[in-house]
Amino acid sequence: MSKSVFQGFEECEAEELAELKGEWDPDDHKKKSSQPDPLIFGNFVHSYFQGEEAHKAFLKEKKTIK
Repeated sequence: MSKSVFQGFEECEAEELAELKGEWDPDDHKKKSSQPDPLIFGNFVHSYFQGEEAHKAFLKEKKTIK
């Protein structure tokens, strides 16, 4: 057992075991995080009240919002 695997088991046994079995990839999990920008809703509302042009520009910039 390597030092990094041992340290992983010390932090969280379930996570390290799943990683060793190939059932979970922590790097892949971080990339797929669905947490939005915390201020995106406020920016959305702000751009809406700035005017139609500003709102369209905001929507174009943030293509994740439909």
